[in-house]
Amino acid sequence: MEQGKHWKREIHWNGEKRFSQVPLYLVGGFSAFAVSLYGPFINFYAVLLGASFIAMGWLTSVRNLFTNVLQIIWGYLADVTGKRKLIFIGYLFIGVVVFLVVFIENTLLLILAVTVLSILLSLTMPAWVAVMGDYSSESTRGKVVGLVGAVSQFSSVVAYVVVAALTYNSSSETGLSNMKIAFILSGFSALLASITALGLKEKKRLRAGEGIKINLKEVLKNRVYRKFLLITGFNGFSMSVSWPIFPYLTVKLTNAETWEMALIWASWSLSNSISQRFFGRKTDMWGRKPVMLTGRIMLFTIPLGFILARSWLHLVVTMLLAGVLMAMAMVSETAYIIDSSVEERRGTYTAVYNTAQGFLTFTGSMVGGGLTDMFTQLASDLYAAYIVLFLSTMLRLISGSMYIFVDETVNVEPSMKGNLRSSTFLKPGRQVN
Repeated sequence: MEQGKHWKREIHWNGEKRFSQVPLYLVGGFSAFAVSLYGPFINFYAVLLGASFIAMGWLTSVRNLFTNVLQIIWGYLADVTGKRKLIFIGYLFIGVVVFLVVFIENTLLLILAVTVLSILLSLTMPAWVAVMGDYSSESTRGKVVGLVGAVSQFSSVVAYVVVAALTYNSSSETGLSNMKIAFILSGFSALLASITALGLKEKKRLRAGEGIKINLKEVLKNRVYRKFLLITGFNGFSMSVSWPIFPYLTVKLTNAETWEMALIWASWSLSNSISQRFFGRKTDMWGRKPVMLTGRIMLFTIPLGFILARSWLHLVVTMLLAGVLMAMAMVSETAYIIDSSVEERRGTYTAVYNTAQGFLTFTGSMVGGGLTDMFTQLASDLYAAYIVLFLSTMLRLISGSMYIFVDETVNVEPSMKGNLRSSTFLKPGRQVN
């Protein structure tokens, strides 16, 4: 078969028909490039526009809520109408809206734009997780999730390095203009993600009317998944309390310029990319639970890193650690969700998880922004932020410890470890899955 036709080629591996993974990597790379730029830079953009702690709380909260609140509907549509279609539509309009952000210089309009972007991103999320399920089997799921995650995060590193290079010689007075460079690059990449999504393959769909009536009942009856939802929900609340404060400290405390902000996030993406590849394999070998528990419980160190930071370089170290810990959580939890769900309803299972996360992280960010604003009546802005970060540290430690009660979803036997070590996911000269 001619080189270049692997886009649509179906490949047999271990007796199972699989799809070429090239479109999966392309969509993951372009979408990560887009989201990684508009995501954090909109927060920094808001701080430079003079947003208060309350406004930052709202900005973070609406993102958390609307990225997730419609997930049940989107998950059902992904299962019925097809995953590729939703991914295409979502990133097409994300590109358009991000281009429009360039013209916004008002906090209220920025919050509105973030709301629209969050809804569009949520459209793609259950479909994307379900597509990764289509491209993997139980024994390779962690590897597939880890490899795709690694490719995506490496794309994020490239995005941040490009922004850093383009803004390196700019003065601090051009901060808003520098942010707009990131938004333009993000918009173009989102459009590329939309186009490459047309090359994705997917497995069987549900018939209309099959899923939405029974899926919620199915999730509630699934004891393993129900326990997972409760624990991850509490952890999501605990994590999100500190999220409105991180951009403020990055801009106001360390006085980071645009290229320094880009390198701070590049350090996160680099360590996350390398770690996802590594822990993607380990979660198949060791099981989901130990990787998930270790990653989540150690995330209490990140607010402490922001409390101790005195320069942007200190934040680089903190974000390097955060990238590793989040990779452990992301790979293991994504694999866990796929493990716990039925194949033809993975989109809906993912949606239920994300909806729960949306409501609880919305609440957490509102609490974080509101408490910080309240404490500014008693202390300086800086010390008010420190108080709430310390509270978030304690909550993260407690909620991370709760993962010890999560049930393992895979049976990992000693013989299986040896087989996984000797099985290379992508062998030279061979296209797999």
